Amino acid sequence: MANPEKRNYLYLYDLPKKELTSVKLAEAFKAQGIDIIRKPQISRDLFKPFYSAVVHIEKPEDYELAKEKMKYFNIDSCPVRSLPFDKDLRGDNKQKILSHNVFYKLPKDTDRS
Repeated sequence: MANPEKRNYLYLYDLPKKELTSVKLAEAFKAQGIDIIRKPQISRDLFKPFYSAVVHIEKPEDYELAKEKMKYFNIDSCPVRSLPFDKDLRGDNKQKILSHNVFYKLPKDTDRS
């Protein structure tokens, strides 16, 4: 059984919107010899150019293999990337996101004659 303190989740991003299903994601992992038991959770935000997803990998050895083999892969000829899951990657921590924003105000046009 996996350590309850360590969750074996991968965060997938840059997923193509066209015809993406959890079955396609599961097949991509299966092709690399990685078994996923739970259905991948796809985040379909219509206002973003790509989808993202979270995949739970039950076995620790499969998780380590997935972190290596699934770092960069293709779905429908589109490159997809993954990282070990961190809740801050999804933007749940608004304060952290706000601290990374930079605002720039254009200076007023001044006449220096």
